[in-house]
Amino acid sequence: MTAEDLFNLGISLAEDGKLEEALEAFSSTTELRPQDATGWFNKGLVLDELGRINEALDCYQRATELDSNYTEAWNNLGTAYQELNRREDALQSFIKATRTRTSNRLDYANAWYNRGVILADLERFEEALDCFIETVTVNPGDARAWYYRGVLHEQLSQNKEALICYKKATKLAPDHIEAWLDMGELFGKMNRLDEALKVFKRVIALEPENARAWYDKGVTLGMLEKHDEAIDAYNQAIEINPLDTLTLYNLANTLARKLQRFEDALDVVDRLLEKTPNYVNGIYLRGRILLELKRQEEAQICFNRVLELDPNYPHLQIDD
Repeated sequence: MTAEDLFNLGISLAEDGKLEEALEAFSSTTELRPQDATGWFNKGLVLDELGRINEALDCYQRATELDSNYTEAWNNLGTAYQELNRREDALQSFIKATRTRTSNRLDYANAWYNRGVILADLERFEEALDCFIETVTVNPGDARAWYYRGVLHEQLSQNKEALICYKKATKLAPDHIEAWLDMGELFGKMNRLDEALKVFKRVIALEPENARAWYDKGVTLGMLEKHDEAIDAYNQAIEINPLDTLTLYNLANTLARKLQRFEDALDVVDRLLEKTPNYVNGIYLRGRILLELKRQEEAQICFNRVLELDPNYPHLQIDD
C-alpha cells in the first residue's frame, strides 16, 4: 500500500473507532512519508484518543516542526501541554497558533480561545480578556468565548459589559447553565433581584437537580425578605447535595435570625458541624442559637471554641 492509501485507511479506521489499527496505519504513513505534517498530526490525534498524551505531544511537535503554519497542530500541542499541567509551554503553543496564517476561521478563533483560557488560569485577566474579544470577533457564534469574556469582565468589575456577554452566551447556547448561573448571581450583586430570581427559576426548569441554582434561588428570596420560600429552596438544594456547607449555614441562619425557629436551626447547624467541626461561622451561629434557647453555658463553650480557632473573629460580641 502507498503512503496515501495508508493515510486514508487510518482516517477510516479512526472514524470507525478502531484506534489501535488506525495507529498502525498512521505509523506506517509517517515511516513512508516522514516529512508529511498531516500524517504526524493524525497519528497524534489517535494517540490522544488512546490517552497516550506524551506520545501525542511528540507527534504534534513534529507536525509543527514540519509546518510552522499548522494552526490545528499548534492548538493540539498546547492542549497536550495543558493536560500535562505545563501551562507556560501550552501558552507559547497557543500564541504560535494565533500567529499562523490560516484560511480556517474556526481553527484561528479556537487558537485565541485556548490562549485566553491559559492566560485566565495564570490570572493574567486583562490579556485573557483581549483574547476572548478576538475570539468573538473572528467567530461571533462562539458561546464559550462570550461566556468567558463575561467572566473576565466581571472579574475586572466591569459588570455592565459582563452582563451583555452572559446574555449573548445564553442566546447562542440556551442550555449554557454556567452562563445562566453567573448572570443570575451578577443580577443579585447588582441588586436586580427580580431578574436574578427569574434566571434561577429558568436554570431549575432546565436542570432541576442543580443544587447551585436552588441555593442561589434561596439567597435571592432571602434578599427579597421571602424567608419561608428561601427555606424551601435551601431544603431542595440540600436534598441534592446534603453536605454543602454554605447551604446548611444559610438555612440555619435563616431559620434562627429571620424566623426565630431556634430548635430547627440548631438541628441544621449540628448537621453542619458534624461535617465541618471547625467551621468558625457555624460554631458562632450555634452559640447565638443556644443563647436564644437560654443555654448560656453551652453557648459560652461555642464562643470559646471560636476564639481558639480565630482569636480575631470579628463577630464575637455576645451583646450585639
